[in-house]
Amino acid sequence: MKELCKINNKNVINNKFLFIFIKIKNILNSIIFNVSLFRTMYIVFSFFEMIVIVDIWAFYTKCTILIWGFCMILYLMKTPDKLKIEYKNIILLFVFLGIVTSFLNISLDFLKNLSFVYHSIICFFIFFGMKHNTSQINIKKEIKFLSIFFVLFSTLFSLIGILILWYKPELCIFGYKIAFSQDRFLGCFTNSNLSAFVSVISIISSNILYDFYLNHTKKIIYKLILNFCILVNILSLFFTDSNASFVYIIVYIIVRVFISNLLKYSYFRKAKFPLEILFLIIYTTIVISASILLRSTSQRLMSYVTNVHKLKNSVPDDYLLKDFDIDKNDNVKLGRQNYDISSGRFILFKQGVEIFKFHPIFGIGRGNLMRFSKYYFDNGLIFSDLHNSYLTILVSYGIIGFTIFAIFCIIIVLAILRQIFEKKYSQNSLILIKLFSGIIAYLAYAMFEKAIFSEISFMSIYFWLILGFAWAFIKK
Repeated sequence: MKELCKINNKNVINNKFLFIFIKIKNILNSIIFNVSLFRTMYIVFSFFEMIVIVDIWAFYTKCTILIWGFCMILYLMKTPDKLKIEYKNIILLFVFLGIVTSFLNISLDFLKNLSFVYHSIICFFIFFGMKHNTSQINIKKEIKFLSIFFVLFSTLFSLIGILILWYKPELCIFGYKIAFSQDRFLGCFTNSNLSAFVSVISIISSNILYDFYLNHTKKIIYKLILNFCILVNILSLFFTDSNASFVYIIVYIIVRVFISNLLKYSYFRKAKFPLEILFLIIYTTIVISASILLRSTSQRLMSYVTNVHKLKNSVPDDYLLKDFDIDKNDNVKLGRQNYDISSGRFILFKQGVEIFKFHPIFGIGRGNLMRFSKYYFDNGLIFSDLHNSYLTILVSYGIIGFTIFAIFCIIIVLAILRQIFEKKYSQNSLILIKLFSGIIAYLAYAMFEKAIFSEISFMSIYFWLILGFAWAFIKK
């Protein structure tokens, strides 16, 4: 009898351990194979990779997350329903071409080339394919969380940067310049172009968040907070003097207004296109002119305020009143002084075309860009990238790869636009319009910056994030 009791007790203990083990396993599976969590973590650490001091730490964490992404891809392969994304054949053809190009142009950067191919798989299947691997409820939560994250941290880092610029523009910590470098505003970012890009993302995210708080009891308070964040990020954008990001926000506003005007018509065919195009031309002219004037004025005003504070702490007030001159060489001057509107992009364009001439069909592979450029130019490229996403794709993957990608983009953009007009009275129509405007603006921005497939970075992955969000609202 005693032996029977011992056996029963052992079985009970074993069952408890088995239950605990299964529970822990289920919890780990829900975390490890949570696609939405992966996307969020990847975006968050890619964002912090742009921040001074923590950038190296965030980079290594992001690399670890990319390894996690490999497990995610294997998991999705075991559940075919989650890999049944639209235009899969086009996508697989582009991925296959990337692998072929890597082998055709094999070099010491072979693994780097394959890493770009792997990243394109993540972009297509985990970000663009989110409609199939994540529920729409979780996608909406993801949009809201990331929008709040972008707005909160962009505004915070911009405010810190503005305060430092006003108080001590020469501040340098651990070898990082904070707030100001080479006549341009940095905020707390490692590069002024990154600061400008994040400011634009924050403005768009604030605009999207309006829809989430549209029916909230405290919507007036939330709108005031969001408007304050927009104002701070507009100032940050102006201070950075980034032309590419300037183009981004202007195109976003123009597309947003144009689409909204067309949706006022009961049917697309009834739209008075000549009148709308005339309005668009006038509106665009006013927006661009006003924006340039405001940017120039804000830069000069901030330079004046910073220099007054700087001089006030070092000389008597009477000297300040008599001899202050904003144009002195030792004063802070926001905005590039020796102004080249292309910032070397014309030279990069010519260099990119020259490389393309030697490898027009399959390209050279993105990882080989710097190495191969040294074969054709004495000092290689003048920058680490061509600063034109479409030229980068053309040089990296040749005419075939560029054509495949162009077809994919045209199909997706037209499909989203069609859904906007078909669902203009639906619950998600406002968010879809804003996401679509963000996509078109990004495609314009990609003409002048590192984006889409140029880098494994936040600037590139953001496109696939908003594209996935927009595609999630398209009917299956």
